[in-house]
Amino acid sequence: MVAITSDHRIRLVEAALLSGDLSDAQFHLDLLELGTSSISAARARLSGLLALANSRIPDAITCFREAVVLEPSHKCHYQNLGSALAASGDWGIAADLFANARILFPSDPELTLWHARSLVSIGEPAAAKELYSAALLEGASAEEVCFRVANLLLVEGEHQSAYELLLASLDTFPESLRSRRLLIQILRTLGLDQHARPHWEIIAQANPNDSDAKSNLAALLWNDGELGKSLRLCRELLNDFSISPSLHSFYLSALFHESGQSGAEVRSAHEHWFRLHAKGSTRHQTYLNDPNPDRRIRLAYIGGDFFENPSFHFLIPFFRHHDHSSFEVFGFDLRNRQDHAHHEFRSLCDHWRNVSVLTDEEIIRQIRRDQIDILVDTTGHYEGNRVQIFATKPTPLQFTFPNYPGTTGLSLFDGIVTDLWVCPSGTEDQYAEAPLRLDSGYLPYAPPPETPAISTLPAHRHGFITFGLFQRPVKISNECWDSIGAILGAVPTARLLIHNSFPSLAEEDSRIRLNFIEQLEVRGVSRTRVEFAGPTTMENHLKILDSVDIALDTFPYNGQTTTCECLLMGVPVVSLTGTYHVSRVAHMLLSRVGLPEWSTSSPQAYVRLAISLALDLDVLNHWRSTLRSLLFSSPILDNKITTQQFENTLRTAWRNWCANQGLES
Repeated sequence: MVAITSDHRIRLVEAALLSGDLSDAQFHLDLLELGTSSISAARARLSGLLALANSRIPDAITCFREAVVLEPSHKCHYQNLGSALAASGDWGIAADLFANARILFPSDPELTLWHARSLVSIGEPAAAKELYSAALLEGASAEEVCFRVANLLLVEGEHQSAYELLLASLDTFPESLRSRRLLIQILRTLGLDQHARPHWEIIAQANPNDSDAKSNLAALLWNDGELGKSLRLCRELLNDFSISPSLHSFYLSALFHESGQSGAEVRSAHEHWFRLHAKGSTRHQTYLNDPNPDRRIRLAYIGGDFFENPSFHFLIPFFRHHDHSSFEVFGFDLRNRQDHAHHEFRSLCDHWRNVSVLTDEEIIRQIRRDQIDILVDTTGHYEGNRVQIFATKPTPLQFTFPNYPGTTGLSLFDGIVTDLWVCPSGTEDQYAEAPLRLDSGYLPYAPPPETPAISTLPAHRHGFITFGLFQRPVKISNECWDSIGAILGAVPTARLLIHNSFPSLAEEDSRIRLNFIEQLEVRGVSRTRVEFAGPTTMENHLKILDSVDIALDTFPYNGQTTTCECLLMGVPVVSLTGTYHVSRVAHMLLSRVGLPEWSTSSPQAYVRLAISLALDLDVLNHWRSTLRSLLFSSPILDNKITTQQFENTLRTAWRNWCANQGLES
């Protein structure tokens, strides 16, 4: 057998380290015999690299110091020691080391770049800038220098300058994926997420297995209304079992928008989430809660919705009208976004828990410590959820309120709050939870306080009908566009105002605008008949709604907030009723104000209704002057009654649980 030389053994250790086989690296390192000082230095260097790979940074520093002593003429030992010091947080010592190393090895761009990086970390950005310029003259890569200077500018808060530098760098070095990722980070900081899409597309194309790139790209495609492409990316990750719980939840919420599916299919997709992500959850079997059926119930709401957003107007009525003599109300806030709405939610609770930084296990322990009797989910699979907590059943009873418009997919919920409009008899199997129907309708509404007066009918002022389309882009299905095209074709003088809160809608030639114009032009509607309005204040938003004569609802995913707001501003809403929850919300709202006929049963009926309203200005004028009063006198705004019905439902469920405890004992 031929003996393995020390040099060969060193190469074997290096190869094992490169491949990530740390046990093999340790094996060959143990067999490396000490000999010359160069062999000893190599052994110290490799031991340090192995220690770094095992996250033993202090050991790595000791090894690299030894290598410097044994072989002070080798630059790599200084770089290794400096990087290990940096990894330990000792940037000041690292800076001194690199400064001394640059004296020993002048005009070395790598050492200069490391020295500059360490100066940034100890708060000397001006000196770092000089070194970056020097590194460029010493032969450092221009892409490397631009990337590092951009990071430096971020440290200094110069986001716009960093953005411009990276754009220029990418013109020369388009293959630099790290520069693109840094640019995406800056775009997020600048509130320009909508401009990140082309960069994520390039990253995903370069790395087809990059699940992070696919996840972000799926969200951006959804924002731009390209539902099919977004769902396809999510399904690729789902099929590869590389989908994260948060992206899987996003996929489920996006799935509601897809035409042609049944309520049973929606339920099945949601049940799959729990099979995939909560299969290891251990359900609690015992509770220390006092089984007194008539005592004050400890009721907790948990969610990520306790700030100013559309959900506020449908959740706050319960908080405002709870009977605190019968219910001790807790709020478990998963996101801690503080604004006026957050402060109102908090002020209306007996106890408030900011659990945004806690793990699921810590949240569960807090819920158990508080001896919560009934836990109510308000977020479902929307962003910021912790829906997997409910798989452990931490409280005797748990319910979901469909602020998230459909089933969660978890049968361990004791019920989902609903009504006979969104969940008519015979559709119970669309939910994993048992439907708990409120007679008045499950959804109360609190109008915004800054409600402007209703103007005269816009058609009288302008001489033509203005239709309004107010939903997010992804809600507008191809079938919906077909109906809108048919309506505008039948009323050739009419205009269409498209308005929502997506920032890019306010930008000329944005992807969303161009997509909307294309959708209409292929259906024979000229772009000259279309106007756009982007995000604005609530008061201006309502004034924009006031500027249209008829609102066209989307399908299969109906509008909820905008339907209420349109009725508030005297604007009729033409809707189409489907077969599962999200496609029946407008039917529920319109029925409760006494106008179920505005919720049609087919695309053809939808088109006929819109045209008939447009051709009768007297009828439109009538609704203009009466819709607000109809809304205010409807059960939708009788928030106290809805809350009482909810409380009665909870009390009945609590009494049943208490009775079962008696039977079990």
